[in-house]
Amino acid sequence: MEKYSTRALDELNRILLPQELRDKLELGVGDRVSLDIAVNLLVLCKIPAGLVGLETSSATLNDLGMITLSRAVCNELNWKTHDKLSIYHIDKLVILHHPE
Repeated sequence: MEKYSTRALDELNRILLPQELRDKLELGVGDRVSLDIAVNLLVLCKIPAGLVGLETSSATLNDLGMITLSRAVCNELNWKTHDKLSIYHIDKLVILHHPE
């Protein structure tokens, strides 16, 4: 697992994925990602175009490279505004971790 950086959630529950990581994972504006919770981790995976209905929850990458997390996901993980999250990746998965 490769660590990229640590970023903070902003007041709208968004987190910026580094450009280098977005390029490596071939994530572009409007691409959808699935959001799955595993233990105290949030796992993001790009949803191939045309594929629907398989994700637990989903989000869309905006033109700034940010993904907005739902309030429900943040509440379940007990993540708050300005919490620092570590960003990791394995193959085509992005993993967000709150290093408590």
